Amino acid sequence: MNNPYFRGGQSQPLKIMNGIMVFAIIYANSFDLLSTSFWQQIKDDYESVRSTIKAKGFDALSGKVGKFIQPRTKGAGHGSTTRAFYARVSFVEIILGMR
Repeated sequence: MNNPYFRGGQSQPLKIMNGIMVFAIIYANSFDLLSTSFWQQIKDDYESVRSTIKAKGFDALSGKVGKFIQPRTKGAGHGSTTRAFYARVSFVEIILGMR
């Protein structure tokens, strides 16, 4: 079994049963992005990432780019060259109806 990478918080499994990690869903909410005023910001974040890559190269991407969606290094450890896109905590709170 692979050793999964966790970023802390509440992402730890409740238990492992027969080699399968068991998690609990603690909150769910319905959210239609296209019916909100946030869609334009998501598109702006995408364009910001795109223009950063075009002007400065892939290595210039950092977690500082984007208001709701941010590119960050993917995986454990420093020096990673792969990127993934993450929803910022403030945006997740909006999606879940927490603010």
